[in-house]
Amino acid sequence: MRWANPVLVGVLGLAATVSGGLTISVVDGVLDGRFIGTYTSQIAATVLPMFPPVDPDEWKQLALINSTTLRYLKLSGDYECDTPLLLPSLLILQLEGTIRAASNLSAADVPRFTGMVTMNNTEYSGVVGGTYDASSVPAVNGSRGYQAISIVNGGHNVVRSVRAIANHSDSAIGINMSPYAEVAHCDAGGEDGAMSLGRCIWTLATSHALIHHNHVHHCSAHALDFDAYTTTSVAYGNLCENNGEEGIFVEETASGNFVFNNTARRNGAGISLYSNAVGPVQNNVIIGNILDSNLGNGLSCGGYGHLPGKYALGNIFASNTLLNNVGHDGGQANVGHGQVIGNVWVDNTFNGAASSWTGVPNGPTANGNVSIFSP
Repeated sequence: MRWANPVLVGVLGLAATVSGGLTISVVDGVLDGRFIGTYTSQIAATVLPMFPPVDPDEWKQLALINSTTLRYLKLSGDYECDTPLLLPSLLILQLEGTIRAASNLSAADVPRFTGMVTMNNTEYSGVVGGTYDASSVPAVNGSRGYQAISIVNGGHNVVRSVRAIANHSDSAIGINMSPYAEVAHCDAGGEDGAMSLGRCIWTLATSHALIHHNHVHHCSAHALDFDAYTTTSVAYGNLCENNGEEGIFVEETASGNFVFNNTARRNGAGISLYSNAVGPVQNNVIIGNILDSNLGNGLSCGGYGHLPGKYALGNIFASNTLLNNVGHDGGQANVGHGQVIGNVWVDNTFNGAASSWTGVPNGPTANGNVSIFSP
């Protein structure tokens, strides 16, 4: 155990050079010369209680949260998850090594948004560095499987610079009901010849998420998924490639989100907006993305439309570049993939054998449903 040396710490974009803050270091299961173990249950039982409990009043009057307030758990070496490691508030886990699913990790009746490392009801915590591999957990009927890392019911938490892998799970990294979460500079998904079964990154019923500069790849489902009730969130600077379904999916009641400067290539589809179970998917801005060589549409927008609210409303697609996308129905951009109202397309460019547009409506309400300005 020691006090931290001056370090450069950033939380949601706030960076400062500071000193102070409790750091506890464990190397290959050894703490201060004593072997405490390499299972997460042993870390939870022995190390986490060394961090004093915190009260929200300790940070609610602070604008700058840095290492004068944060505590650090530094794990070096290889560890096994036999039970989820639950991080408290104001704690940053820094991993130099791996955490893998242990052979005795129970796969039965796992609720959704359960990670091998979980931030649940925490504020200003984070996971930085290391590999988190839940891919060996088997599929079990009635179980949602383990995410590598999850953030749920908290706020202002971060996941940075990690390798995250899961299988038979909703996603490798998941965020639920946790505003102002950040996932950045991560490598999420499977690998060539070993597709991960599930999503790579999933947000559900959360707001102000920042998902940026990640490599999102080799997932069987929607790779980066802004799911129902995701609002006012941003996906930017991500590379989404070689995924089974959409590189980026904005769906159901997701609204007011900004998706820009991403590259989606060689996926089942590029970037799609769609309302299926609930809706509308509305007021999202898709701008400045590159959609390249996707098997389906590079861009698509619509809704199932069989019940009220299941449509795409008031979304903007601008300055995107579509290259060599095959198109499910022969067009690189499907502007009417089901029911649409008031969506605007402007300054999008195309290159490739497939036609540019498909799903273009006709009739007296066509321009009110879709406006494509292509001078």
